[in-house]
Amino acid sequence: MRRDLVVAGIVVLLIGIFLLMGANKTQTYTELIPVQVRRPFQVTKTTEWKVTWMTYTPEGLWGGTVGSSTFPSTFDYDWRAGQVFGGYSNWVGFSAEATIYVNRTGPVSFKIGSDDGSMLFLDGHQKIIDLWSGHSYYTKSTVVYMTPGKHTLLLQYYEATGYARVTFSADSDVLTWQETEYRDETEYQSVIRQSTVADQAMLAFGTLVTAMGLGVTVGGFALSSKVRGGAPPQPQSQPS
Repeated sequence: MRRDLVVAGIVVLLIGIFLLMGANKTQTYTELIPVQVRRPFQVTKTTEWKVTWMTYTPEGLWGGTVGSSTFPSTFDYDWRAGQVFGGYSNWVGFSAEATIYVNRTGPVSFKIGSDDGSMLFLDGHQKIIDLWSGHSYYTKSTVVYMTPGKHTLLLQYYEATGYARVTFSADSDVLTWQETEYRDETEYQSVIRQSTVADQAMLAFGTLVTAMGLGVTVGGFALSSKVRGGAPPQPQSQPS
């Protein structure tokens, strides 16, 4: 019986250990991770003039800056005898810059008109139209052989006295184009992960069973030791 008790204790102990080992479970799950990506997108660009207004002297010199504004890609401003800009009707003018995009090799047409003077430059240095004098409104056109890509225009204009007007036009296909730009966006990518999770109920039960098995086993061994040792010898009485 004592041997059976030890064997039973060992069996219970092993069951407890097995339960403890099974309490830890590996779980697989999917986690979404945010990732920053740069995405291209198409943007329609249109020519816009950035205009700096200045006073202009009878001696033909630019004076101080009086303000700034913008013009659309083509325009026809006819102020007649009214105010031109910032309260100025006479002796005022501007220097305006714009970008165009040529998508072909070949001729491109430009046209300006003014009352009084105006000049049009291409790529900062090439004067392609010159109306720089005091006169009533009239126009002038030119055709320039151009290469593909971006180009800059510089238009200068001044009003002396009397009526004031300025106009600009060009081939429409060089005034609007498509460009690729980039923006940062957040997207989520799926990542497979694993984790070890303890089953609390099984963990508690396994601990209890292990403790019981250990107790039974130790108790069985202790009882066996006492039996093998036997009872101590009793002293014998001496005859009188």
